Amino acid sequence: MIHDGHWRVQVASADGEILSSYLARSADAHGLSPYRFFAFFLPNIPIWNRDIDRSASDPLLAQIAAHSGLTVEQLSSMTLRKAEASFKGESRGGSLCGISPWINSLGIFHRDRRRHGMQYCAECLKVDRAFKREWRLSFVTVCPIHESPLADCCTHCDAPVMFHRNDTFGPNCRECGRSFAGHGSTGIPKREFDQRQMLQAFCLDAIETGKVDVAGQVVPASEFFRGLAIVLRLIKYKLRSEPASRPTPSVVKDCPRAQPELLRIEGRAKLCLMLAYLLEDWPSRLLDFATLRQAPPSVVGANQVPAWLHLTTPLFEATQTRRRKVATSPMRQKLRQIHRKKHPGWRTARAVLLFEAAGGRL
Repeated sequence: MIHDGHWRVQVASADGEILSSYLARSADAHGLSPYRFFAFFLPNIPIWNRDIDRSASDPLLAQIAAHSGLTVEQLSSMTLRKAEASFKGESRGGSLCGISPWINSLGIFHRDRRRHGMQYCAECLKVDRAFKREWRLSFVTVCPIHESPLADCCTHCDAPVMFHRNDTFGPNCRECGRSFAGHGSTGIPKREFDQRQMLQAFCLDAIETGKVDVAGQVVPASEFFRGLAIVLRLIKYKLRSEPASRPTPSVVKDCPRAQPELLRIEGRAKLCLMLAYLLEDWPSRLLDFATLRQAPPSVVGANQVPAWLHLTTPLFEATQTRRRKVATSPMRQKLRQIHRKKHPGWRTARAVLLFEAAGGRL
């Protein structure tokens, strides 16, 4: 399987393919499962028990490049690094754990995937059998090529996508063995497809260019995505706190309460429709729904409100929170002083103080 340091079968990467898909297809080209293949070539390096598309380090990519014939730059472009940097606003390596903004969580438990974070287009899989990098992003819910919605599970048994656990790369369902290719989601109304596609293209362009034009204001992509997360928290807060009898557009009322990275495809679709509705007439529709009643500081979080939300700042201004002051007794203050200074004999002083506080009785 090795020829001059390279894998004997040189697998070409598909357009937009994600790293984990490429690694699984490379193993299949050599007639081995992904586990056995990389246990032989990259022993003692964990790959399939983590989100390798986010966590792949430069040394690991260099080792894969030495075998695959691809460059480190080509392999790096197959990871989610660029998207993650756009969401977080920093040039960084892979993330080892946690949930990254706007990247669907896989719910990794050892080698299993307990969340439906990998989406796919059944028609695209028929073409090149490769899973795409964009299918991991929370705002990507449709395929513009085949004009169809994406699926996030096996349409036969609802199991999450785990192509790395198959002995051969089909791609087939790990649980029931059915093929994903050609068995995708049913169609959706044209208007809904156009709205989801519009938001999707807008966000993908932000990642590619690193900037966004919102109502004539050009802002960095990281500020835009951080602002979107704040808007979502504001919507959820208003839906939770406002009276149910208040007139609310159905597209806003259907906003799911969970964060986008943890939602199934149906919830992400509703979220995208709502964001497309708000951005279509920014910021009028948000102001009409939210009014000028301020949200609590928890909606904004630790960071400041991004500049492109300046027209809506009355909604996000920090409010004064009342805190009940707890009176501290003189004895407790003395105890704290003894513990803080800890002079010689402080234990004896503490015992005397407690003895006196008890009335001098044993």
